Amino acid sequence: MFTIEFDRQHRVALLRFWNTFNSDDIQAIDEASAALVAAEGPAHFLFDFTSVSGIAMPDRAIRERGRRRQLCPGYQRVVVARHPEIVGLYRLFGAVQSRIGSVPPVVVPTVADALDRLDVRNPDFRLFRREGHKGAKSSF
Repeated sequence: MFTIEFDRQHRVALLRFWNTFNSDDIQAIDEASAALVAAEGPAHFLFDFTSVSGIAMPDRAIRERGRRRQLCPGYQRVVVARHPEIVGLYRLFGAVQSRIGSVPPVVVPTVADALDRLDVRNPDFRLFRREGHKGAKSSF
């Protein structure tokens, strides 16, 4: 599960994940990200995996996703991960992205490092709600 927050001033989408990261999450991430870009325009993406407790995803799933082009070319993607399996998955993803000519995401250990990487000071993230999605906490 995850939420998306968006900082309009800095054009940064923040996806926060928790519990187990699995193959089904890939399609949900793609759909939610496409909805955000359709509503707000292109943006940098920051993927925060610090609250993920486990991984249930075969390498082939992340390789397959890596063969698709980046949603917002020219914008950075930063992955926040300390869990060794997530770091490994995103290194594999990055290698596949490089092979197809996309700039791979950068992996950093903390959200502060990610914000520094994006040169974001004083972020103002607001929960992004997809049209027609109900609930106090919009999770995808």
